[in-house]
Amino acid sequence: RVVREAAERHIAVNAHEPIKDTGLRRTYPNWIAREGARGMEYNAWGQPPNPPEHEVNLVFTRLLAGPMDYTPGIVSLKG
Repeated sequence: RVVREAAERHIAVNAHEPIKDTGLRRTYPNWIAREGARGMEYNAWGQPPNPPEHEVNLVFTRLLAGPMDYTPGIVSLKG
C-alpha cells in the first residue's frame, strides 16, 4: 500500500531491508531498489562477518533478481 500511495504522488521508494525482490517493481517503477542482501553493517555484529568475496558474489547472485540497495561500508563503532 505504501508503494502504491507513493506512486500516486510521484515519490520514489528505496526500501532498505526487504528480503527478496518480488517483481512488484514492474507494477510500481517508483520502487527503485531493495536491499535483500547481507550488507556491510553485518560485519559490526555478525559472526562470522562477511567474507571478502561476498561483495563480488552479489553481482552474480542477488543482482540477477533486480536492482539492489547495499551498504558499502561502516564507520568505526568504537568511539
